Amino acid sequence: WKDLLPAHNPALAEIREKVRADATDNQKRIRFVEFGRVLRAGIERRLKEGEPFEKAAADAAGSVKVAAKSYPPFTLRAQPRDLDQAAYGALESLEKGSVSEMEATADKGVIVYAADKKLPVANESNPLYAQTRLQLATTFARTDTTSIMHEVVDAELKRTDKAVK
Repeated sequence: WKDLLPAHNPALAEIREKVRADATDNQKRIRFVEFGRVLRAGIERRLKEGEPFEKAAADAAGSVKVAAKSYPPFTLRAQPRDLDQAAYGALESLEKGSVSEMEATADKGVIVYAADKKLPVANESNPLYAQTRLQLATTFARTDTTSIMHEVVDAELKRTDKAVK
């Protein structure tokens, strides 16, 4: 392709609109991220004052239209079908009563509030404990087996390689 397309420095007139559009998009992204930080801080402040999340989000957003969506309690295995994947990712690391950073997606920003969070009991009294333990044991056994096999193959290749001798 280097032989087919000669190198040249384009004149400003050729690229002016593209550069202007890129700069405008970049400034929009910067302002959007900053708005997310301010919105999160406002939501957290209002939640501490006792406002419900929906009202806190609307008040913190000011004149900007935001949509708040609440879900009834759910489990990891039985999530709502319309749960945004950005929200799911944030929920993994949030504690009860915490508000996430804004996750910017292609056409919107998502801020998650964990109204409640209960981890399952991780002992023998939980019926899924034995099943999960077996799954983990199987996974670790496969990983260990693969690792050991790689070590054996590497050792044998070194032993039989004439260049190493």
